[in-house]
Amino acid sequence: MKLFLFSILLKLTLELSFCLFVIPNYSIFEPRFNTTIYILGWIFYIILLKVLPQNSNQIGSLLFLFLFYLFILPSFIFVAYCDDSTSFLLLTIASFLISYFISKNKKLKNISVKNFLDSRRLIFLLAFFLSIQTLWIFVSGGYKYISFDFYKIYEYRYEVSNLLNKSFFSYYSGFVYNVAGTLCFALLLYKKHFTKSLLCFLLFVFWFGVTGHKQILFNCFLILGLFVILASKKHQSYRLPLGLILAICCSLINFMGTKNLFLADMIIRRIFFDPVQVAYTYYHFFRQNELTWWSENLIFNKFLTYPYDEPSTRIISKLVGYPDGNANASYLATGFMHAGFIGVLIYASILGFIVRFLNYHQNTSIPLFLSMSCIVCPFLALFTSADLTTSMLTHSLAFSLVIYLAVQKLKV
Repeated sequence: MKLFLFSILLKLTLELSFCLFVIPNYSIFEPRFNTTIYILGWIFYIILLKVLPQNSNQIGSLLFLFLFYLFILPSFIFVAYCDDSTSFLLLTIASFLISYFISKNKKLKNISVKNFLDSRRLIFLLAFFLSIQTLWIFVSGGYKYISFDFYKIYEYRYEVSNLLNKSFFSYYSGFVYNVAGTLCFALLLYKKHFTKSLLCFLLFVFWFGVTGHKQILFNCFLILGLFVILASKKHQSYRLPLGLILAICCSLINFMGTKNLFLADMIIRRIFFDPVQVAYTYYHFFRQNELTWWSENLIFNKFLTYPYDEPSTRIISKLVGYPDGNANASYLATGFMHAGFIGVLIYASILGFIVRFLNYHQNTSIPLFLSMSCIVCPFLALFTSADLTTSMLTHSLAFSLVIYLAVQKLKV
């Protein structure tokens, strides 16, 4: 019941923030309120809340709560307040339900395994991975571009990327930022090594200063949030929407009091509404134009011809008002870009089987906080800003699954 009530409150809070902050400050969100869609959205939202698990220690349930709150919920608001496509909304809901029901494995396993690695040794191993990445930043010369000015982080991002993302390190960096680094930070917090946790946090800040990627800094705060939400042994799902409500309210109050856009922009627009707006732009463009059929992929482009002169991310970025940007979108949007409705359903099914794999191998004696920490960042990228095939390597989703299996055999 608490999850249901806080989910209702979250929707109301997010609607308020959309009206008071997003619409007045960002012209790409054009207000065209549709009363019918708004009422139907509430009906579908309540029905979906009844489908979702109310209180579960299963890792798949928590992942789907993230997907629900970060993409499905803002989609309801965006479609109703901007009178956008209900067909893509229904497709999104259908794909969510397909993934969810494929993933369901009601019986949690208490796996009896031989613990081949204890937490102390794993921390040392992860620290080694982090050291390699940090050393590479100095060897490559990327450290020369360090800056902590949030308003200038895009100034040298291209130059730094050319220095750091070479061959092996173009994939290794993602693994460190999204998997090894977050798990190391989580283990230090879990073991209450708070001084070392602070050092790890400062390392993330350093990486952010060099690369200019806010996602790296966000990863750290995400792990801190999970630590609070999953602190008790009995996971209470309602803490997730409660935490999101507090974050939205704090950023909105900060904006209304100071008129500074930064915090509200980071939390309200970029986390909730940018991914949705970009996804719907993908849908509108590729519904009217030729599908790509995975021809942008490094493997498939050897057999298929890409039908456009520019990358899809650049095409969509121009449509949303950023001609020099690259608008990355969720697996739902890119699934439609590749193969229309069939592509979305294929990706939804694959996601369902991946989460089912996680559920099947989950060891209930391992804290859910640690299990989540090694996979949450690649999955959130998949939910909001990455194609499924891209996520596997660039965002280290494949590597995170391997680390996840190792954590399930961890002696904590």
